[in-house]
Amino acid sequence: MNGPTGGEVREDRDMRVPPEAPSLETLARMRADLYARLGEGYVSLPTEVRARLGIEQVNFGAGVLELVRSLPHPAFNLVRGFGTADPATEADLDALLAAVERARPSAWGLPLDPRTRPADLGARLEARGLREVFREVALYAPASVARQALETPTRPLPEVVQAGPNQAGEVASFISQHFGMPPEMTELVHFGLSRMGWLGYLVPGGDGPTSAGLLMVGGPAALLNSSVTRPDRRGQGGQTALILRRLRDGLARGCEHFFVDVEAGPDNASRRNLERLGFRPVFEVPVYTGVEPDA
Repeated sequence: MNGPTGGEVREDRDMRVPPEAPSLETLARMRADLYARLGEGYVSLPTEVRARLGIEQVNFGAGVLELVRSLPHPAFNLVRGFGTADPATEADLDALLAAVERARPSAWGLPLDPRTRPADLGARLEARGLREVFREVALYAPASVARQALETPTRPLPEVVQAGPNQAGEVASFISQHFGMPPEMTELVHFGLSRMGWLGYLVPGGDGPTSAGLLMVGGPAALLNSSVTRPDRRGQGGQTALILRRLRDGLARGCEHFFVDVEAGPDNASRRNLERLGFRPVFEVPVYTGVEPDA
């Protein structure tokens, strides 16, 4: 396996924490808190909505398995809090695997970040038959970098509109369609915008939106999420405009820390756009899952 396992941060020239940034463990905790707010928002939805979307939380003592069964991808069915408060033991691994066996989700994932202990947890997971299914890079920018990005001249950029109540469905549909997600994703994003405090943005075009993205604020931190641009409108500044608008609005709400997760790997256009504006990769998050018998 490449990169960090069980809380180890890869010693790599690409991982460069800004000097004014908090410690890696503090950054990881702030990022995790933002995602925890997502889970809290999901379980706050009406009972019939949770039943329809398959939203549930399975507490197994050493962590919580947060499920959205209607979205069968590990990214939407994650284990939270495993090995972060205390080092995960073999008994904790037994409890995790037993909880997964009882819940029987069609997909699930266990993310490891710099707080995760013990340091060899990735190897222990592999010894239990789990494998890394995908990996994200956490990008970070402090408020000082966000302000600098907003003050730096750029070429003329498209207009960005914050979605009002009547546009929430349009933003949700656009994001879900361009990520190739099922209709349940549209419903979930719509509830996020209308009931859970998410902020939605779009770049309007003559024939509908050309770009869209979300902003989720939690105390002093903010998560820029779900950014997408129509393939025929790439390279026209839509993503840069979305990033800058969300930084501006996050600063106006008192945010001091900004996070974005991007897929690990070469040739990531989204990562290049973010790094041009001052975001820096601070750690990687490998996500593990079980191996099916026929895999």
